[in-house]
Amino acid sequence: MTTIDRTAYPRFKRALSERDLKDVYTLSEDERALVEVSATTEQTRLNLALLLKSCQRLGYLPDIDAIPKRIVFHIHRQLGILETVTPHYEWQRTLYRHHVLIRDYLDVQPYGQGGEIVAETAMQQAVQSMMYSADLINAAIEELVRQSYLLPAFSTLNRLANRIRSQTHQGYFQDVTRRLTDEDQVLLDQLLVVNEGDPYTSFTSLKRITGRLTRANIDLTIARLKSVASYQHLMPYLSVLPSAKVGMFAAQAHSLQVSNLLDINRPQCYTLLLCFLHHIQTALRDDLATMLIKRMNKVRNNAKKNLDDIKREQRDMREAFIDMFAHVVHMTRQTPDNTQLGKDVRQLVKDAGGADQLWQDYEAMMAYHQDNYLPLIWRNYSSYRRVLFDLVDILDIQSTTQEQQLVQALEFIQSHRYHTRKYLADDVDISFLSQRWQNLIIDYHKGKRRYNRRHLEAAIFMTVASELKTGDLYVVDSEEYADYRQQLLSWEACKPHLEAYCKALNLPATASKFLVLTESVV
Repeated sequence: MTTIDRTAYPRFKRALSERDLKDVYTLSEDERALVEVSATTEQTRLNLALLLKSCQRLGYLPDIDAIPKRIVFHIHRQLGILETVTPHYEWQRTLYRHHVLIRDYLDVQPYGQGGEIVAETAMQQAVQSMMYSADLINAAIEELVRQSYLLPAFSTLNRLANRIRSQTHQGYFQDVTRRLTDEDQVLLDQLLVVNEGDPYTSFTSLKRITGRLTRANIDLTIARLKSVASYQHLMPYLSVLPSAKVGMFAAQAHSLQVSNLLDINRPQCYTLLLCFLHHIQTALRDDLATMLIKRMNKVRNNAKKNLDDIKREQRDMREAFIDMFAHVVHMTRQTPDNTQLGKDVRQLVKDAGGADQLWQDYEAMMAYHQDNYLPLIWRNYSSYRRVLFDLVDILDIQSTTQEQQLVQALEFIQSHRYHTRKYLADDVDISFLSQRWQNLIIDYHKGKRRYNRRHLEAAIFMTVASELKTGDLYVVDSEEYADYRQQLLSWEACKPHLEAYCKALNLPATASKFLVLTESVV
């Protein structure tokens, strides 16, 4: 039974301040006139005024004996009635007449004249995305107020919410279970059986949290995902449920013990278990995809730190090159004989370590100019290589756009995972990579183009991590990295709300008028 405290059902405040009395329970001139005209005695004027102000505040007509004394005394003072006059009705017909007067004055309808249908419709819509009776009651209250209906007793809404929630959920449970074969049901039943040599059921083992995903327990996480892969063929059965319900039922299953699941009816048990398995799978995939992104972020950050270290180490080298250049310029100015100048320059180069050594030093500096840390990615990536390949092997990564080059490139390096040679044939399109990456990856040997395997792997994983974050790639059957296109509303779902949406934004609701508006703005 839902308690009233968990809902938005309006009630009198337990502690009323003077400000509350003044702002909420003070009669206006029109209200005072209504009371004076409609009631002839002090008793009936007090009764009518109390019910009127209470109904304005609560949205329903309360029992007059339930109105707090502070409100009663406040109305006493406004009407100039002695406090010895207490609120009560001697005749029921007077009470009914006052109810009609108040409803007419406030322009509201009694709940019994269509309010049941409004409340039931609101709850049936809310139950598609809400779990608890309190949420359904709140949805009904909001809709009844919007359509100017008086609220019924809380118990009426509570019974209605419990009935709709139970009927809807049982319908869901039956729809899911009808799709299960006998073999599927046996497979799910085994989750609740203690395995030989294991003190826990499979259900309890899956509930056990491995803690924060780290490099140390990543293999365990991958093993857990593989262990629930045998249930993957059951996941389409959940398509009959609203997506919000899958998460809610999964949370409910997670909060239950094995004994609780065995006590409930089979359709409910099977549905909760399926939702639980779905949640476990999606959560594990989310964790693994997040790990991939974090690993590559760390690789990039470490490469940048390496670049800073190299720049500090090369400071002396740069100064030596500048000094040598200054010597060459000085020799050119002091030696008019070109032959002698050439000999002097050659001797200078020899004394500095020789042309080959100087050229190597030059290439080392140029490799990292303009903050180019890409050549340093591999040295940081290599220690994570096995883990990263394990991650993309277990995750089904696809593109949300028509561009498939990155997915094809990922499949290409996966197919060459165990190759140790330095270069690979250019059998895959890498035009989506930056020019810097392409300059680093592409190599020519005897006029034939080839790819540096190490730099190609590093570039592909860096790009995969980036596009998972932006949503250009998604992980199948994930939640955090799901295909965002599946979460968009269809035009059929949007169309009924178009007029209200455009009105709220002060925009035209037709294509022709919208075109005129855009042309006038441009």
